[in-house]
Amino acid sequence: MLGMENFFSGRIEEKLADQEYLVRIHSQRLRATGMSDHALGEEVILGIRAEHIMLRDAKDTDVENLIVSEAVEWQRQPLWQRFVTAAPFSLQGRFLAQDRRDPPRTLYLQLPAERLRLWKKE
Repeated sequence: MLGMENFFSGRIEEKLADQEYLVRIHSQRLRATGMSDHALGEEVILGIRAEHIMLRDAKDTDVENLIVSEAVEWQRQPLWQRFVTAAPFSLQGRFLAQDRRDPPRTLYLQLPAERLRLWKKE
C-alpha cells in the first residue's frame, strides 16, 4: 500500500479468475486483482497509485475500467501534472508534464485492472 494515494470501499460482485474480480464501487464495476481469495459479496478496499491512472480520449468508450469524472483541481508542477476528481468518487492522479495544453474539465480515466489492487476490509 506504500505510495498509493487512492483508496475506495467496494464489494465483490464476481470472481473472474484466480485472484481476479469484478468489484462494485458506487455505480461502477471495475476489474481488480486481489492479494488473497475473496468471497462474493465481501466488502473490500481497492487501491491504485496516482501515476497508474491513465488519461484517455472521449472516443475510448470500449476501454476497460473507464471512469468519466470532472476535474475539481489541476496543478502543474515542473515534472508532473496533478489532478483531483469528484464524482463518481474522488481520484488523485498524476502524469509526466509533457503536454502543456490547458487541461480538460471532463476527464476520461482508465484504472488499469493489473494496477488496481484489492484487500479484505478489516
